[in-house]
Amino acid sequence: MFFKKRKDRDDVNAKLRKAATSHGQTKTRLFKIWDGMKTRCSATPGNKMAKYYIEKGISVCNEWSESFERFRDWALKNGYSDDLSIDRIDNSKGYSPENCRWATYMEQNRNKSNNKEFKAISPDGGIFFGNVIVDFHKEHNIAEESIRRCLQKKQNGVKGWHYRDWE
Repeated sequence: MFFKKRKDRDDVNAKLRKAATSHGQTKTRLFKIWDGMKTRCSATPGNKMAKYYIEKGISVCNEWSESFERFRDWALKNGYSDDLSIDRIDNSKGYSPENCRWATYMEQNRNKSNNKEFKAISPDGGIFFGNVIVDFHKEHNIAEESIRRCLQKKQNGVKGWHYRDWE
């Protein structure tokens, strides 16, 4: 929104604050998810998440940004439960009903923008290709952090396995 006068902006902010707290749900998990989503995408000074969201053009759609109730209604109609968190389907796009879903921790790990394709060479010389370290770590019982260190060239191998970027 563009405001000609500071008073106009302050009036809108006051209305949004009142709307956000008049439902009595500010202490709920769903409200905290909504508030966190807006905070990550806000241009407030000192926002440490700016490089991951604002600088990449990630924002919250107006429908959700202006109304917790609309976000809540979407969430409840689209599979929200306390064991899931909000996930953007396409990480290059913002938060909106068309681009969001409720996902488990594992599903979110598979949908990260920093997943990197890699090649793993087993102790017996077998070659495996992957891009989700958490899946590989579970399947082969190798610590995620050890695999990351190998891919960062900080460690040569682990349990006889060696890792390389997938070229």
